[in-house]
Amino acid sequence: VNLAFGIAMGFLFIFFDKIFSVMVNKSNFSPFLGAWLPITIFGGLAIFLMKELKGKITTKNQIITTDQLIF
Repeated sequence: VNLAFGIAMGFLFIFFDKIFSVMVNKSNFSPFLGAWLPITIFGGLAIFLMKELKGKITTKNQIITTDQLIF
């Protein structure tokens, strides 16, 4: 599930990047915003998700071994 979420986020970032580049080329949208807006959106999302993950890891205090992983 986590791998699929990561791949989906990667595709979504590329999609947003392409959308903003088309907006810059076809309209009067600022090139500065077109370049930095996808980065700031997904950077903020990454920081939020890392803080959520940190809270979950420190509360469990478990060590996951390789035989507990499901492939």
